[in-house]
Amino acid sequence: MLDLTLQFDGYAVVRAPNGVSGLRMLMMHPFDVVICDASMPVVSGWQLVGAMRDHPRLISLPVIMAIDPITAELGPSDPDVFEIVRPFQVGDLCELIHRVMKGRRRR
Repeated sequence: MLDLTLQFDGYAVVRAPNGVSGLRMLMMHPFDVVICDASMPVVSGWQLVGAMRDHPRLISLPVIMAIDPITAELGPSDPDVFEIVRPFQVGDLCELIHRVMKGRRRR
């Protein structure tokens, strides 16, 4: 449902089953923003961000990270990681994507 809403809002959406597959996709294709979950299978969202930051092309790619408010799985400070607390409203995510993309165009 989330990807359909984002597509309806005009975003192209590519899904990955886990962080390892996501990193492979990021290495092969350009993306404007990554949306992931801190608790993804295989590698966590924070591990994905760490791997991304090791690659020059991905070092400042913005990431929207869904986090659990109970476990407070906050990661290291990174100016290009924007956290959204689960559960979230799709409208809040769309607003955050818009803000992230707007800030990216200013760079």
